[in-house]
This record gives sequence, structure tokens and C-alpha cells, in this order.
Amino acid sequence: MQQVYYGQGFKICCRQRTVYFAEHIVEVRPKTLALITHLIESDTEICPKAELLETIWDDVQCDEQVLFQTISEIRRIFSPHKVVQTFPRKGYSWCAPVSKQDPSIEVTTVDPEVCTDKLKPSSHKVVFWASSVSLVFIIAGLLAIFSFNRSASVIDEGTVIILPVNNNVIGRDHAWVPLGAMDQLIGNLNHRGKVMSTEYVLPLITKLPANSAEMSVDVDYIFKRTGASLVVETELNGHVRDYQLAYRLYAKQGDSAGVVFSTTVDDALLQLAEIINQHIGDKAVNIKTDFQSELKNELVYQAIDLYKQSKFASAIQMLESTLSLEPENHRVRLLLAQWLIQAGETNVGRIQLLHTIDNTPDLSIAYLGRYYYWLAMCFAADDGTDGLKAIVGSIEYSEQENDFLYLGYAYQLKAQLYNDQGQLTLAEESLLQALSYHQMIYCPMGVSTVKLLLSELYLQQGREQLSSTYLDAAKLQISLHELPLALAVDK
Repeated sequence: MQQVYYGQGFKICCRQRTVYFAEHIVEVRPKTLALITHLIESDTEICPKAELLETIWDDVQCDEQVLFQTISEIRRIFSPHKVVQTFPRKGYSWCAPVSKQDPSIEVTTVDPEVCTDKLKPSSHKVVFWASSVSLVFIIAGLLAIFSFNRSASVIDEGTVIILPVNNNVIGRDHAWVPLGAMDQLIGNLNHRGKVMSTEYVLPLITKLPANSAEMSVDVDYIFKRTGASLVVETELNGHVRDYQLAYRLYAKQGDSAGVVFSTTVDDALLQLAEIINQHIGDKAVNIKTDFQSELKNELVYQAIDLYKQSKFASAIQMLESTLSLEPENHRVRLLLAQWLIQAGETNVGRIQLLHTIDNTPDLSIAYLGRYYYWLAMCFAADDGTDGLKAIVGSIEYSEQENDFLYLGYAYQLKAQLYNDQGQLTLAEESLLQALSYHQMIYCPMGVSTVKLLLSELYLQQGREQLSSTYLDAAKLQISLHELPLALAVDK
């Protein structure tokens, strides 16, 4: 594919999988580029989602989440230019004017050091040199894969291997994560010459012996087999709009671990790419240069790992140690309060939440909505009145921040409090509001849970037909997304 597309302020070079801007250059993943060109070349006004999935991802089974993530990636690449138009429930279209250069005209890269507003083609000698180098790299890559399958060959020092992401997020909506997120992370890294491609990693991991109880793969084996200088292992936890991407960087000079918090998988991968780039750039820092920062990241990583093993006391102690190093880290403080409440330490969690709210005058609205929600959770079992007051605060601040996830949670808890007071009409209104927010962010777990609660409420009101309708809808959602709520509907 040799097409070159010129737009206002950018140039897309398909052969080099690169987008040029006035001040910077972006390398694009193959699937992302295929989607861009398909949208540009489409004869239809709207490209349906099913058509895009069938055309671009014809070699793998995936769902709309992959398409959504790639569209988000395209928008980030071209920001602030608007290039893709969304048509709700229908599809997408390319909306930026572009002109296409004749494929017969050879095009070369532009030196990143002299990238300017006017992108000029280089000489034919440079074209020949660039083409030759590209061919050499392709042959070298194929030889690396071939020789790996035959013997224990060693690739060049300084290379980086990104392993598939271990996905712990419930539901089929995230089935794309292991390979899709790995491929996206590889594409986000700036040093493509150092970072091994997905095509290299996949045959590599199939050859690995499964003899490690703690790691998904045997990292020592990878180092010996490939000669890599950095191996990246990742794990995605959490749920829609509240993700934790745990990572461990295995390097010859020492290991490093941490956790990235984000509302989207895209953003979490971008944050991790920045961290990895610090270790593999031309001015790479050593893994252990900032002891306190590394210790903090390691503590959060270990805390989440302990929590997954149901070692709640140790996990909570780790987060408390982290906060002693970084007391203003409100993501960690919120996580600590949540774990305390879920471990039955409600009074301790409530004291911590109230202390933070009362003694942090500059606490952002984004955190206030979430703090008040967990405060309401503390009151829910003991004092419905104080619980409702806290929920009102959570809703108020979350609405200002458009935090739809916690608006869904807050209205769901509000319905529970109303139901406990026998106010079934108000409980119904709150559940319907919660359902609308969960649907806004496409949260299958939230949608299914609220539908089950509505089914129970309508049965309680003697509205059997409506109860049956919501129960059937919940069963369908649970089956479609393979959610761990089957037992709730089989009772």
C-alpha cells in the first residue's frame, strides 16, 4: 500500500505507516492504518460497525469494543483535528478533507529533526535507500522468527518484549484485551526498532515452558532465549471507567513494578507507554534512580496482588505504607477506603473518608463525588438518613464532573436506601436512573445488576409481568456478556 493522503495540517503515508504533522511524527499500528484508509476510501456516507469489523478484523474474532478503542486511538493521533464522525448506533465516517497522491509517485519519510509545515519529497537516492533499509528490516524480522523456531538464536541487545496483557476484567467486552491491548501498547511506544512486534511475540510465547506459579510466563527463559534487555508483563483489573493496569518491568539492572489508574484502557496503555519509554529512550533512566517513587509504585503493585489473594490485612497495610510516602494520592486513598469497607472495617473507612473531606480544602470535584459515595456506603447499614445525605452529595459532585460510573452507583445505592425505608416508588425511580447511567457507559455488569434489582422490586410490588420482562432482559445480558451473575437468575 503506497498511497499518501494530504490533509490540512497532516500527511498520511501508508507505506511507512506514519502520520506527519508540523511538529511531530506518529507511527500507526497496521489495524489502525487499515481502518483509516477504509474510512477515507469508503464510497458510503456511513461505514456500518459490522462492515468495519468484518473488513479490518477479518482474521480474528472480536466485538465492537475493539472498533471503539481504535476509533479513540485515531482521534488521539489527529487531535486537535476532527477526522472521524460518529453516527450513534450506526457507524463512522471520515470527515476531514484529504487529497490522494498518485500511487506511482514514490514518497519518502521526512526527517523528524526537520519536520515542518511544508512536507517536501526527498531525492530518488533517499527513496532507494529507505526502501532498501525497509526490505532489510523485513528480511531480518522474518529470519529472527524463523531462526527462533529452529534454534535458540539471540536478537540484538536493547530490544523490548511486551507480553500479552493478563485480563481480569469480567465480561466478553474485554475479551480483546490480551492480544489487542498488547498490540496497542507496542504501537504506542516510540522506539519501534527496539520493541518487538506482535508477530514476533506470539510464536515466542507458544514455545515457553509453563513452570512458573507466580508469573504468567517464565521471564528468565525469555531473557536467555532472546537476549532482550526489557520484558514487560501487565495485568488489567477493575471494570468499565475504573481500571487498574498493573505492570512489572523485568530488566537486567533490576525489576520495577507499579499500577496505572485510568477511566479507559486506551489512556492506561498510553500512560504505561510513557513509563516504558523512559527506560528505552536514548536518554533512558536507570530502573532504580528514584528510590521513593519506585518504592511507592512497588507497594501499590504488591497491595493489589495481595488483595486478589484475599490477604486483605496485608493489602491494606501496603496501601497505608504507600500513603505515608504520598499522602496526597487520592486514587490510592479511595482504594484504601473501599478495601476497608469491603473488609468490614466500616468505622475505620468512615473516619478516613470524613477526615479527608474535612481537611482537604482543595480536593477536586472528581474525587469528592467518589468520596461521598463510599461515605454513603459506610452509613448504609446503620443510618439511612445520613446515607441519603451522603448520596445527595455524591450525585451533586458527580454530575458536575460527568462521572457517569459513580452516578450509576449512587442512584443504585439510593434505591437500596429507599427500598429499606419502604419507599418503593422512589426506589424504582432511582433504579431507572441508575440503569440509564450504566447504559451510557456501556457497563454490562451495571446494566445486568440493575435489571435484576428492578425485577425483584416489581415482583415486590406485585407487577409480575414487568418483573418477568426485566428478568428475561437481565438473563439475556448475562448470557451475552458471560457475566458471573448466572446463579442470581437461576434461584
